[in-house]
Amino acid sequence: MKDEIGKEVLKIGYNELITSLDFFFRDNPLKVIDCNDKCDFAAPMNILGQFNPEFVYAKATQNTERFYHEIQKGVGESKFHDQIVFNKAYKKMKKSAGLHGMALPMDVFCVGNTETEKVKDCHVYHPGFKNTVEGTISKLKRLDMWLYGQSEGNLFKC
Repeated sequence: MKDEIGKEVLKIGYNELITSLDFFFRDNPLKVIDCNDKCDFAAPMNILGQFNPEFVYAKATQNTERFYHEIQKGVGESKFHDQIVFNKAYKKMKKSAGLHGMALPMDVFCVGNTETEKVKDCHVYHPGFKNTVEGTISKLKRLDMWLYGQSEGNLFKC
């Protein structure tokens, strides 16, 4: 669904930032995204060299519109996780249409099992789901990132 909405936003000429709900922001991520003229989209990469489609800054270009179309087509035809579909579509479009994705710096956009001491320096952190909601909350509490119910916090507010 977010890919359908994303495609429509790009179609009317707006750049966009799409994230999953379980991302934590310590600072404004747009300050450090340098998606230059040759960049169609920017996303964090995991340690396996795959883009994480749960945080994507996309520019309104014909390439990104077609890319979102490829993703939608792949989701409809596949039972794979959205990360696999996203990266397959990227590889196909990079080769055929010159789609250019930019990897966001891993020390600023931290994804998954990042070492605890490094997480505190991240602008954006995605903990990944830890088997249960309670497991994820426990991890976030250990990192001083679970602020639900507190009147003040140190996370960036958009």
